[in-house]
Order: sequence, then structure tokens, then C-alpha cells
Amino acid sequence: MNLVTRLMGGARTDGATAATGATPMDDTANGALDTLCCVLRTMGEVSFSIEDKLEPGEFQALCASVACHVENGAAVPELDIAATDAGTRNWGQLRRFYIDRR
Repeated sequence: MNLVTRLMGGARTDGATAATGATPMDDTANGALDTLCCVLRTMGEVSFSIEDKLEPGEFQALCASVACHVENGAAVPELDIAATDAGTRNWGQLRRFYIDRR
């Protein structure tokens, strides 16, 4: 599967939004979070060694942990990100993580 297909996914044609009662804003927010998680995981999967001395496999695991934080507020001990309650995330540290790596 190529990078564009992984990031873009397929078009939703099943009427799922109407069936679930979700608002367009809910759908947009959920889509944005899903896309961010995909970007983070893909960034780890196509990584290579750089000056931070993390091997690609280690970085892939770290990206997966960061994606879990986005999905459900899981802790990311490697980045000193504590678990968070429903709906809150440490967006500042997540931005810094991405910026520092890229």
C-alpha cells in the first residue's frame, strides 16, 4: 500500500454518519484524529536512523505509543507524557515530538 493511499483511505459511501447520528463536526474531529494517528504510525514505519540514535524499530514503537496517546490518552513514558483523562491530550508535547523529528 502506498503512502498516499494509507493517509487518504477510502471515501465513505455507506451513509455511516447519518446512521449514527454524528454531526459533521464530530465526523471531522474523528477523521482528523484518525488521520493524525495514521500519519504518526506511518512516520515510524518509514523511518530511518538519524542523529537521535534511535534505531528505526525503536522509533516505530515510539510513534505507535504517541498515536495511542492521541487515540485514547495513553501514557508515553519515553517522552514524559502522562496518561490523560477523556478528551484531553498533551498537544504541545505531541507537536514538539513531530517538529523535533522532522
